[in-house]
Amino acid sequence: MSKNKDRVSINVLASHGATVAEATYASPCTGPVSASGEAKREPGDEYDRETGRLLATARALEVLARKLRRRANGRIRNAEAIKVHRQRVAGLDSAERMTLSDPEVRRAAAKATRYLTSYMKGKLEKSRSS
Repeated sequence: MSKNKDRVSINVLASHGATVAEATYASPCTGPVSASGEAKREPGDEYDRETGRLLATARALEVLARKLRRRANGRIRNAEAIKVHRQRVAGLDSAERMTLSDPEVRRAAAKATRYLTSYMKGKLEKSRSS
């Protein structure tokens, strides 16, 4: 069984009624992704160090989770765009009939198709002129 090398570290700094936490996710595949959260004592509040640590840490982890989710969703969209492009290049009719519910996926697929088509045309022109 392989060892899991993904790591999450949290550093917390508290000073003068304010607490800041930094959460970092590190993976051999993605590299580090960091996010921070803070908690501040409002005027009139009694200072509670542990409550500040908990709030700042929770907020940092929430931001980190959003960043990781966006990154994962981007990879999913990219994979779907590549799949659609490959079907179109192969000339499969199913690619034309495929319905994609996410407009971002449709835009990404169209952009990938335009880019690769122009790239291949440029390669073809270069090979003809050589």
